[in-house]
Amino acid sequence: MPKEGDVSYIWILPPPRQRGFLLITGLLITSGLILLTTGSLVRSQVEWTAASRFLAQQQALYLAEGRMEQVVAAFALSPNLAQGTTCPSGVETAGGTTSCTLTPLQLYVNGPGGLTTQPVQILVTATVPNALTPLGRQSLEAVVEVPSTPLFQWAAYGGAAVTLMSSWFISNGIIVDSYDSSRGPYDPLAPKTLEARVQVGDATLIPTIFVGNRSAIWGDALATDLRYITTIGTGRIYGQRLVAPPPAMPAVRTPIGTPRGGVLTSCPSGSETLDVSAFPYSQITLSSPCDLTIRGQGAVFLDDLSMPLGSRLTFDGQIEVATGQFGMGANVILQPNASVAVYATGNVYTGAGTQINGIGSAGRPKDFALYALGSNFALITNLNGKFHGVVYAPSRTSGVMIPQTWPRFGDPSNEVFGSVVSGVGMVDLGGSSRVHQDLSLKTLGAPIGPSNPVKLRSWRTL
Repeated sequence: MPKEGDVSYIWILPPPRQRGFLLITGLLITSGLILLTTGSLVRSQVEWTAASRFLAQQQALYLAEGRMEQVVAAFALSPNLAQGTTCPSGVETAGGTTSCTLTPLQLYVNGPGGLTTQPVQILVTATVPNALTPLGRQSLEAVVEVPSTPLFQWAAYGGAAVTLMSSWFISNGIIVDSYDSSRGPYDPLAPKTLEARVQVGDATLIPTIFVGNRSAIWGDALATDLRYITTIGTGRIYGQRLVAPPPAMPAVRTPIGTPRGGVLTSCPSGSETLDVSAFPYSQITLSSPCDLTIRGQGAVFLDDLSMPLGSRLTFDGQIEVATGQFGMGANVILQPNASVAVYATGNVYTGAGTQINGIGSAGRPKDFALYALGSNFALITNLNGKFHGVVYAPSRTSGVMIPQTWPRFGDPSNEVFGSVVSGVGMVDLGGSSRVHQDLSLKTLGAPIGPSNPVKLRSWRTL
């Protein structure tokens, strides 16, 4: 037992469950604060990295877009640049660098007048300095369509040959000359100028330009070799004989569609009017004369368009006709504001005395284009026929023929006002034919601008 005077100590301890409570609580709070701070720092780092990447991407994208706009602007000033593979020089900025390549695609032609278009693929890559790649690099690919030079630069062009030769002894001879339809209709009494052009491609036939007796070219003859240009007897070339490489021949871009509907074989009332927007026929093969009018704006798709002599075919609007055979005995009339392009994959021929865009029309060659896409000769006039327009036969191995017909003294048997081009075949002028080159076709089309822009076909970020 304790004695008197002894000192005793009594320790009062917390219950076992409460040991270290404050310490643990402090540690938890501290850890939470550390985690929150660390998370905030990590989040800030992620956001900063994402922002930096986005900024680099956007900066590279803006650089690429700016360079692309510079290239397109250069095409507007010099359309021929679109036919090369080197990008026009641009203005670089301190924000980065760009590289550019061009890939010209297939030149094509369509529509009345024969305006050609050069599609070109543009690839621009922009790089931002001191940025992670590929995050600091952006590539854009665009395909634009640049209005190019008009196709119809000649009175006659033949990939294989152009012949001016009549088998008739009493023929008046074959004449190739020129006029300017923008200044008025052709005047046979006007003084001759030497502005017509006849050219052949890189052909194997010798001679490839042949001018026979009583025939004449009032202008220049061009070939890959002067030996390919020949005159006989009283045949004359009044301009120069020049060496020139063959030009690039464009493809033809046709309307896309399928013939639908019935077959029109007669019009009992003597006339019929059809609207492009609800065209009811897939084939027009009339056996008796008819006064047929096609009106509206757009494309018509047919398997056959054939009309006999004594008929009349009137177009009222901007119309394209895609057909198989084009057999035209009817006079073709264009209303004052009409323009027509015919794409024929089959036989092409006209009847005796047929007037295409002649009587009853303004007669402007730019308003009517015939694209002969088959393989046989395209016969575009016959027996004193008159054709006011342009003809392009890009792949006809035979070519385009203005056939031999019995001449009448003082009156040409067949006349073409405009231009005739056979890409790989020949242009065969016979009888007392006349080809009057329309010089206004050479300058057709407004300069590139709001009414004639460089068109964007596709655009994507790579």
